[in-house]
Amino acid sequence: MNFSNNQSQESSLVPNVTNPQNVESFKPNFIVFNYMLILLLVSNLSSAGIRGYRRSLPYLRINIILILNYYLVETFNTAVSIVTCAAMVGSLTSVPYWCALLVELAVTYLIHLSVGISMLISVCRLLMIIRFDDMIEFEHERFSQRVLVLLLVLFTFILAFPAYVVASKEFISPQVAFYTGLAEWFVKPNPYLVSFGVTSLVCILATVGPYFYGRYYLKKYHSIRKTLKNLYNKALRSYM
Repeated sequence: MNFSNNQSQESSLVPNVTNPQNVESFKPNFIVFNYMLILLLVSNLSSAGIRGYRRSLPYLRINIILILNYYLVETFNTAVSIVTCAAMVGSLTSVPYWCALLVELAVTYLIHLSVGISMLISVCRLLMIIRFDDMIEFEHERFSQRVLVLLLVLFTFILAFPAYVVASKEFISPQVAFYTGLAEWFVKPNPYLVSFGVTSLVCILATVGPYFYGRYYLKKYHSIRKTLKNLYNKALRSYM
């Protein structure tokens, strides 16, 4: 009895998103529309310039780090484009709830992907320092594409459970509330924020660690090589 009562009380707290009474009075917001339009144009123009610069580079100047940075720019531009387009539509008319959930999921997925690509860039920079000969033997385009596919699959599994929780509980985040006109309703902590917090923590550790180790490696082995070079020059001068 107590368990059934608790279930009924919990279900009564969840709003019915299909009920028109839960939709707040909608008013078009042209300030948000214009602001998002400017962001959309700036983001896509900047990405187009970077895209053109990459195409102008000769093959020998393209490396893994440059390709991953290009993927990062494209991922960020895609996230900005989705957010701005959804906000432009949401500032003029209400968006269906399921569509707003898909937009929120897509943006969250792209943000996680951006964090993952940033982490990989730091790791690849370290490998280019300590394993340059091995890294340079890779086919850069193919290696970068495989790494990107691996990240796509990884974050699909990571976000599967948070997306299920958000959809089953019918959470209405501030972002979804703006798109749909529904009243905000969500339970703390937000599953998306939890997954992003864990991913960001791993990214920070995987970025700061390789950075300091790379500096230590360069300082140590470059000083050794410099000492050996000086000894070689002294020995060479003594024979002359």
